Amino acid sequence: MVQAIEDPSRDFLLGVQWHPEFLLYMRRQRALFKEVVRHAKIHKEYIDRLKY
Repeated sequence: MVQAIEDPSRDFLLGVQWHPEFLLYMRRQRALFKEVVRHAKIHKEYIDRLKY
């Protein structure tokens, strides 16, 4: 069973199966979540610039 995927040829693509209830206790899982949020902000800024 595949637990995670990534594509190094893309700027950001990551698929994982994990237990978000452990975000409070496991630093590595928090790092993953923070990275997703960081890239979401970058993408939003890019989309916002396209609007103008």
